[in-house]
Amino acid sequence: MKNLKPILLANVVTLVGTVAFVLCGVFAILAPEFFFNITNSWFHAINLEAIKSTSKTSLGTFVFGVVTFSAYLWLITFIGAYLYKRFTK
Repeated sequence: MKNLKPILLANVVTLVGTVAFVLCGVFAILAPEFFFNITNSWFHAINLEAIKSTSKTSLGTFVFGVVTFSAYLWLITFIGAYLYKRFTK
């Protein structure tokens, strides 16, 4: 990985992560009960029923989540790639 480009890697990881985030959000909006059942099955011994949302997510909250998730993902990926490149010299 001599030619690792931190900005390029951060851009690609952020694109993939953002698409996944948006698809997950759309799925949660269109089929909330089915989505909850899938999510609950991923947390084997934890009952998520107590923290189940009783209201729908607003568009503003969803967009804010997409923006902050994407920014955080880009920053963390960039820092990780940059440090990896520095440490492997």
